[in-house]
Amino acid sequence: YKRQEYNEAINFARLVINRTPLSERAYRIIIRSYLEQGERARAFQYYERLRILLKQEFGVEPSPETKRLISAIKKSN
Repeated sequence: YKRQEYNEAINFARLVINRTPLSERAYRIIIRSYLEQGERARAFQYYERLRILLKQEFGVEPSPETKRLISAIKKSN
């Protein structure tokens, strides 16, 4: 993928989050797009934002699928 395509995916996912703030799938799109571009810190920021929202609203953690995306970042730190 090209950087522009990742940025388009990120922008679209942000629009989804604006309408549906707890859309875990939209957060995964953003996280994956940032990871693919090598922007691990930004990916982790979105993961943390999602994690906090889910904890506050429902008392739950992100799904295993979302946690797998972020596990590479945690392992490399």
